[in-house]
Amino acid sequence: MINKGGAAEKWRGGVERGNLTMVTTTTTTTTTRWWVVVLAVFTASLLLLPLMLPPLPPPPMMLMLFPVGIMALLMALAFSPTTTNAAAAANIVICSSFST
Repeated sequence: MINKGGAAEKWRGGVERGNLTMVTTTTTTTTTRWWVVVLAVFTASLLLLPLMLPPLPPPPMMLMLFPVGIMALLMALAFSPTTTNAAAAANIVICSSFST
């Protein structure tokens, strides 16, 4: 950016938009560092807590089938036919070939 005196100013990390210049701050870097620390503590707790805590009894059978039911529902939705009207289906190109 050139100021009124004619000297060029260089903004580190800045983006020019007309007369306004946005300068990035260190909050993004600080936020990223905190997230890395939080994820590192979470990973350490997942690795160390099972070694210190006593084993738990298995959950009831109905809770074991819950993820299986969700997966069956998602598979049924994935392979079920969609309902489209004729006007929308006419605009879909199924196969096209170009000859040169």
